[in-house]
Amino acid sequence: MTTTTPLDIKVVFDATSRRRSGGVRPSLPHSRHQGSRAWAVVALMNIVVASAMYYAIWWKADPEIYLRLTLKTPVAMDLDMAAGIFVRQPKSTTPRVAPSPVVAETSSEFSPATAQWLIPTTAYSWLTLATVATCVLALGAGAAAVRAGGPHWRTFGWIASLMLIVALAAGAFIVWREYGIAYKPRHLRLGMGGLVLLASALGLVVGRGARRACRFGAFLVVLAAAGTAVGLYLGNKTGAIEAQYATAGVLATAFAAHSAYGWLLLAVVWRIAR
Repeated sequence: MTTTTPLDIKVVFDATSRRRSGGVRPSLPHSRHQGSRAWAVVALMNIVVASAMYYAIWWKADPEIYLRLTLKTPVAMDLDMAAGIFVRQPKSTTPRVAPSPVVAETSSEFSPATAQWLIPTTAYSWLTLATVATCVLALGAGAAAVRAGGPHWRTFGWIASLMLIVALAAGAFIVWREYGIAYKPRHLRLGMGGLVLLASALGLVVGRGARRACRFGAFLVVLAAAGTAVGLYLGNKTGAIEAQYATAGVLATAFAAHSAYGWLLLAVVWRIAR
C-alpha cells in the first residue's frame, strides 16, 4: 500500500516588482526627459547666437572692414598723373621720363608693401573664420533639435535643405548674370545668411553628433574671438585701426565678449547626461 506525500508549493514574489495588470506602460527614465529638455535649450541658444553673430559679422563688421580697406590700405600712385587730373598740362614735344610711383604715407609699423597684403589678409581671414564658426553653431543647433525632438525633424530638414540649395543657386545665378563680378555687398551678405540657414537645416538632416558639433562650434567661437583680438592688434600696427581700439584692455574685452558663448556652450554640453 502506497501513500501520497502532499506537495508544499511556495511562491516567492519580488517586493520591488509591480503588477502589470491593466497594460500600464513603463515610463521613460527621468534622466532621458532631462536630456531632451537640455538639448532643446542648446538648440535654441545655438540658433539665437548664430543669428546674432551673422548679423554682427556681415551687417556691422563687414561694412566697417570694407571702409577701412578702402581708406587705410596704402596704394602706389603717380603724383604727376594725379595732378594732371585736375590741372591741364601744356603740350610739349620734349621726351618725358616716367616718374617713379609714390606710396601713400600711413602710420603703419610695417612697410607699405607688407601693409598692402597684410590688411586685407587679416580682415578676410577673420571674416572667414567667424562665418565658419557661425555655420557650425547653426549645424549644432539642428543636430541638437533632432536629439531633443526625435527623428521626425529630419524630414523637415531634408525639405528645408533642398529649398535653400535651390534658392541659393538661383539667387547666385541671377546676381551673376546681372552684375557679374561687380555684385553689391548686400548680395554677399544675404547669401551668407542663406548659408547659415542651410547649415542649420543640414544639422537636422544629419541628426547625429550633436555633442561633437556643439563642442567644435564652441571651439571655433573661441578661436574666432582670438582672431578678433589679433585682427585689432595687427590693424593698429598696419595703420588701419586707431590706437584706442587696440589697447590691452580693449583686446581683452573683445576676446572675452566674443568667446563668452563658446565657454558657456562647452560647460553646458559637458554637463548633459549621455
